[in-house]
Parts: sequence; C-alpha cells; structure tokens
Amino acid sequence: MRQAREGLVAIIFLAGLATACRDEQPVLLLHDAAKEAVVVEVDTANSLGPISPLIYGFHIPDGPALDPLDYETLRPSLLRFPGFRATTYNWEINASNGGRSWCNENGSFFSDRSQPAAALLDVANLARRLGAALVVAVPIGDHVAGDRIGGSGPPECTGDVFKDANYLQTRFVRNAPAPIMPAASLPNLNDGAVYASELAAWLRQQLADGPQVIFSLDRMPDTWSTFHPALWPLPVTYDQVCQRGVAFAEALKTAWPGALVTGPVVTGWAGLTALGPATERPNKGDFFAHYARCMRAAQPAPALLDALDFHWSSGAVVGQEVVGSTSTSAAVVQARVQAPRSLWDPAFSDTSPAAETEGPLRLLPRLREALDAIAPGIDIFVSEWSFGGSDHPSGGVAVADALGIFGTHGVRMAALRWHQERQRFNIAALRMYRNFDGEGGQFGAMAVATRSQDIERVSAYASVNEAGQTLVMLINKATAPTSVRLVVAGSRGNWSRFQLDGESPQPRRTADVQASNAELRLDLPALSVVLLRSP
Repeated sequence: MRQAREGLVAIIFLAGLATACRDEQPVLLLHDAAKEAVVVEVDTANSLGPISPLIYGFHIPDGPALDPLDYETLRPSLLRFPGFRATTYNWEINASNGGRSWCNENGSFFSDRSQPAAALLDVANLARRLGAALVVAVPIGDHVAGDRIGGSGPPECTGDVFKDANYLQTRFVRNAPAPIMPAASLPNLNDGAVYASELAAWLRQQLADGPQVIFSLDRMPDTWSTFHPALWPLPVTYDQVCQRGVAFAEALKTAWPGALVTGPVVTGWAGLTALGPATERPNKGDFFAHYARCMRAAQPAPALLDALDFHWSSGAVVGQEVVGSTSTSAAVVQARVQAPRSLWDPAFSDTSPAAETEGPLRLLPRLREALDAIAPGIDIFVSEWSFGGSDHPSGGVAVADALGIFGTHGVRMAALRWHQERQRFNIAALRMYRNFDGEGGQFGAMAVATRSQDIERVSAYASVNEAGQTLVMLINKATAPTSVRLVVAGSRGNWSRFQLDGESPQPRRTADVQASNAELRLDLPALSVVLLRSP
C-alpha cells in the first residue's frame, strides 16, 4: 500500500519567468509554463486507503490573534494546546511556569480560574461543539508550578523563581505518574504532589460525553534545558525521556483504558534523530528509534505508545533567509512551495542543514519503515507544523500540499501551527480541505491514486467521499498560470470548482469545469489551490 502511494502520488513543480503574487520580484523560470499543459491522471478504482480525519488539526493560540479565529468556519478536526508552559502545567490549580520565554515566572495557564484543569475543560467544550478531538500535554518532569503568583514580566522579571534559592521546594510541587494509593475521585490540593493518573481519571469523568482526548507526553524535551533551566539545567538524555515516557504512559492508560498516548513531541530532524545538540546518536543511533524500542519493550501489548509525535517546519535556508519564516522574497517563495517534498520525495533535497548531511530526507516513508521494523502499529502524529509565509499565497500552497501528503502517506494526526503573525492563507488552505464551500464541504475520506506526468509544477491529490463524488485538489506552485489536463475515467458533466489564490485569502467558488471524453481542461492561477468536485 505505501509503495503504491509513493509511486502514484507525484508532486509537480516548474519554475517559469513571471512575477509572484502581490509585489514580489521576478523569478527566473526554467521554461514557459503556458506552452504545455500538465497532465494529471486520477484512477478512482485504485484506492490508497482511508484518509485520517485527524490530520486537519489546529492549535489553540497562546497569544493575541491578529485576526479573529472563526472555528465554526475553519472546522478543525483536532485542537491542541501550544506553548512552552505545558511542560510545567499544574492541572490541579491551573498554574504553570513561563520558563525563559517569560521570566521564569509562575502564573495562570490559559484561564484565570483556579479550578482543576480549568483551561483544558474550556477548550474541551469548544472541541465538543466542533466535533473535534482534544490533545492534552502531560508534563513528565519531576516538578510543576506550585502557585499562580506571577511578577512584572520583562524586563524587570520580579517574579523570577531563581530569586528564591530554594525555588524547587517553595515555588514548585512534585509531579509523578501515579500515587501509591488508587487515584482519588477529587484531586488532593494539599498533598504537595500532582499525578498524571488523577488528571486522566478527572478528565475521563468530566468529559464522559466527549470530546476524544489524546494525551501527549510533555512537549519538546530536546529544548528543556534552553527554555526551562529552572527544572532542566542540563540537557536531557535518551533514557530519561524514554523511562519517564514509559512510567507516565502506563499511568495514563491505567486510569483511562483506550486513551491514545503520543510522544516524545520533539522538534524537527534534530529532535527526531539526535534529541538536540547534546546528542547520544553516535552511540545509540537515532533517538526516535531508541524511543520506540524502549516504549515497545516496556509493554509489548497493549502498546504504551500509539503515535510517534513530533514538530516539523522547513529548515531550509536561502541566502540569509529561513524558508519557514515570514519572508516573501522571490527566492524564499520558490523554496517554500517545494519544501513539502522533503516529507516524501526520494529525489528532493532542500537547503536545510539536515539535507546537506543526510541527503533527501523522505521523512514520512523513512519513519514509517523504521517504525514497522521496530514497533509495528505505532502511528505518526505531526503535532505542530508549518512551512512559513502564513499570510502569503506561498504559505497557503505549502499547507495545501502538506495536507495532501499527510492524507496519502497514512499520517494519523496533525495540527497546523498557530502563528502570532497574520495567517490568513494558512487558515484558508486548511479550509480547502475542511469547509471549501462554506457549507461543510470536505475533501473525501478515501484517497485514490493520482499520477502526474510532470514532476515539478503541480501537486495533485484525489479522494472519493461517502456520496461517491470524486474530489481532486490541484496545487499550482509556479508563479505563473499553469494549464492542466485532468484525466478521470468515467468523468462527465459539470464539475464544481473552488479556488484559493492571491486575489483573496478565502476559498471561493468559480466557474464550473465541463468534462469531455473523460477529460477536464483548466487553467490554474499562479500560486493557487483549486478543488474540483464531480457531479
């Protein structure tokens, strides 16, 4: 099945001489894209398997949003808490420590209420209303915040816990997987400890009517010594992350049988392979493989780890600019729209440090092959991802491309990263899969084989929905309009067309496309996403 996916799903891109959307500089193209059409073939009889609905996730903002977030219109399938504060979250009193990103000061966590898990329950209500799953980060360190007493914030940082020589005893409380005695029905606020098992039991009781809860084992251990020096003065080791993961996963699964648990929530290629700069990789190999073996060895069945959980963004650099940034220079735009190919393409190498040393990353197939050999059954969760340019058409193109890749390569869950800058095109691209018509129209649930006869201009993904309609997502990564010949056996009648391009950061319906002799001919605007739905 996976070999079929890799062989049949092609990503097409061609550079040509044109001007990028908005006020971008001209880009040197290799060839006049208008002279020949890209041929895309869809074989609806060749199913690649179901597309997980949980890949269309989104983050709850950890700061003020520059644009209102209309969740009912966006319709994410999964909601996830971001932010470094989750590592020190005391759910009993709804407190956390901001770490180095906020003066090492304690304070409230996403809610001023001190009731147990107040912030989590608030978001759970939103997830229930949307029919979305909820991801809850569970700290696996030895301590979490012990109070909600803050400070002045930067630059004075009057509440910095380092100002107390005994801060671990006075400003934090112990964090552990489970108490010696069975978990209480109500948390004991006076025992000087917080337990993951009691959090799971509490949420199971409070959320009996939904939503689905997924527990992630903390967040970004590869950066703990950087962002949480009060608790992690030294870089964490392979075995520390693994042993803590085993203990906390066992506690969570005991308290809530059947709940999904994901980990280790590391960042990018360096986190997956090396657990950061102070690495044991020369002696112990890739970290993610060590982690999967450790989790599987601890309890082969039922599995403690349901999904390998990590963050991903483009690490490519063009000149002095990072592709995953907000830059919209011509060179960055051209690199950004190709960057999702690092997720699967064995012939593609970007300009990231990882690719310079490793060659083509082909990330998802590489992880899948390793996991199948080590611990079959462990899924993949890209719990925070983006390719930059969130308020530019190139960002929307990259998001749409990545979502198509996740669906055809069997990713179980994914959550688009929330940015503190404007992100209208990122959100609009997610809507192209979740609510392209404003009436709940979604990309189909079953992926079908799609083949392109040009490997560098247009990405194409196809699916079939429950009503038997075929939906085809065409993504033009060129900075000039591109013609497409879409061949779908048995196609007939007028296909509805929905479009996202540089004219507006909103999906909109455009003129229908007539099928003739099993073929549709259409033009794609520069840097655009076009969805076609059969009659």
